[in-house]
Amino acid sequence: MAKTLIVRRVKPLPSTKDVQNGELVEERHPFESLTELQRQYDLPCSDILSIREVQ
Repeated sequence: MAKTLIVRRVKPLPSTKDVQNGELVEERHPFESLTELQRQYDLPCSDILSIREVQ
């Protein structure tokens, strides 16, 4: 069974690409590993605030 990762991160505003004024988003991703998640979504580690797994 695949794990679901709940990722809290600050999403930059599309107009400015500025993370400081971005919005906090919580996303669910059904991935096996964080590296796969980062590769697929091109997420830098610094943008990710917290990650937790749910079954």
